[in-house]
Amino acid sequence: MPSQVYNIIPVEETIKIEKNGIEILYNILLNNKSINLKELYDNMCVDINDEYCFVEGLKKTDEPKSDSDRVFNNTYDFISLLIFELNKKLKELRERQDTSIFK
Repeated sequence: MPSQVYNIIPVEETIKIEKNGIEILYNILLNNKSINLKELYDNMCVDINDEYCFVEGLKKTDEPKSDSDRVFNNTYDFISLLIFELNKKLKELRERQDTSIFK
């Protein structure tokens, strides 16, 4: 099963969300600290056959010392929950036996 691997990278005044080590999906600017969910989801290019995960070794900052650390941790928590729920829903859809998706 193909997978999409996500990384969160703090760079100066930006937190970058990266996919598969090459594609920047989204930039979170530290001055507004917001995510446009539709834009993020559209950039993810979700496929029912993919599995989603974090890059190996990615962890939250244990004791955030700056605004950047806190935004990184919040982004980590959000993307982690998003990936978990997305994988769960895609698994459910792949295993569905119904012939109609509208049931």
